[in-house]
Amino acid sequence: MSSWSREEILQAVLEVLGPRVRESLPEVEVDGSFRIFEAGVLDSMAFIDVLSLVDAKLNNAFLLEELDFDEFDTVDELIEQLQAIQQGD
Repeated sequence: MSSWSREEILQAVLEVLGPRVRESLPEVEVDGSFRIFEAGVLDSMAFIDVLSLVDAKLNNAFLLEELDFDEFDTVDELIEQLQAIQQGD
């Protein structure tokens, strides 16, 4: 498993999530403070697809089973969780 910086993880998430959000909400800026579920743009299956694509961009950096979906609401919180997984926390 490769080690990715916070900026690299953020870029991967925004590259995948941004276009999907802008399809429904073109006026919304997707950044670290973006509330993933509150926006109502993605259902659970679409979000799993987003995470799978992010994982592919990061060369299989994490397993979906390692994520605790109750522990993040924003992009920044997702990135923190991905970094913790990467560091073995």
